[in-house]
Amino acid sequence: MTEHGKGWNKLSEPIVEACNQLGVPVLQIKEKFGGLRIYLGSNGPEWLYNLADRMEDLSYTTCENCGNAGKPKRGGWIKTLCERCDKVEIND
Repeated sequence: MTEHGKGWNKLSEPIVEACNQLGVPVLQIKEKFGGLRIYLGSNGPEWLYNLADRMEDLSYTTCENCGNAGKPKRGGWIKTLCERCDKVEIND
């Protein structure tokens, strides 16, 4: 269901939990162009979609690998990483 690094779990898990409680299907959660994309069914309350939008926005300042503060990095794929994880990715 989720196709992203573990650092974004703190952004996606509240959405999944809320959807499970409300009976709203989670269609897909993934990384795309350095940001989180959350696709939900259409039968939920407006606040749920607003929360999903907010989590997508926060993903651009959250390292996808570790969850610390990060920013989008270019180099082939666009990934949102902190400085430490960016150095590890460069060296791999």
